[in-house]
Amino acid sequence: MDQSHNKPVLVFKEERIDLCLEAMVMLQEMLLLENIDAYIFRGDRWQDVYALEAFHRADIVLTRLQDLPRDLNFCEVVVSSFAMDGELYFRVGDCDYLARDFWHLYEKLQRMYGPPPLVGCVLIGGKSSRMGQAKHLLQSRDGQTWLEKTVARLKPYVTEVVVAGAGDLPQSLMGLRRIADAGGIAGPLGGIVGACRAFPRNSWLLVACDMPLVSDMAIEWLLTHRALGRWAVVPMRESLAAGKTLGFKRVEPLFACYESQSGFLFERLVEEKTLQISAVAEDEKVHLLSIPPELELAWTNANTPEDVSSL
Repeated sequence: MDQSHNKPVLVFKEERIDLCLEAMVMLQEMLLLENIDAYIFRGDRWQDVYALEAFHRADIVLTRLQDLPRDLNFCEVVVSSFAMDGELYFRVGDCDYLARDFWHLYEKLQRMYGPPPLVGCVLIGGKSSRMGQAKHLLQSRDGQTWLEKTVARLKPYVTEVVVAGAGDLPQSLMGLRRIADAGGIAGPLGGIVGACRAFPRNSWLLVACDMPLVSDMAIEWLLTHRALGRWAVVPMRESLAAGKTLGFKRVEPLFACYESQSGFLFERLVEEKTLQISAVAEDEKVHLLSIPPELELAWTNANTPEDVSSL
């Protein structure tokens, strides 16, 4: 299930190494201003890059190497010092020219960016002390468990659905891949960290099992906001108390989209002993967006029998 690398690559065609490096460094700085992390690969063999954390964290790769390996799912743009069909033409030795035409390149990158395939991850487990029973096994009016309904909802949008956390599964879902929570990490963070550690190249569509109103429209809205440079798309909505707006936004990290690089963000929370998964939203690589009012019900979670009755 662990996916191949999926990164845009800019291949610089220029015999003079000094001119190439000058252009790559300048482009790296310009991309960083747009919150896009570019990694300059200066080696001679692609195999040498696989063990480098900087490569896995990067949104895009800049290199002089050609003949990209077949085992990598790279999108390629060629930046050359001479015009050829299908290539993006820049005078590599003229950095002023590169700066002037940067937006043409940036827009091309955004157009060509194909977000990597997603794996659906449903979080189960937890004590469910207020509910009095395992929430993922609660039944809807049609007789399906909440977990069965969530899995069915995710399937059209992902390559596979996995279940993270401990607990019994309905007979119909016994064939799903199981991922154990990361040891020593309580709460939902343990589930997503366990998934990221098991499959570090995957991008995830994450849903908690106690959100039975997840809809196709909500998923599609969420996925349209994936873009180059965004490590996660996390929704926000007005925080409510007794039916009144409190005037601030509450992040909803348990129905969100996380790219493979988000694993670095979750690991940092673990190192800082910050076990609230919502803290991931504080990173600048996380794209926060307000949920449209007509979609807010999809982020409703239920923690008590009273919550279930009100659905």
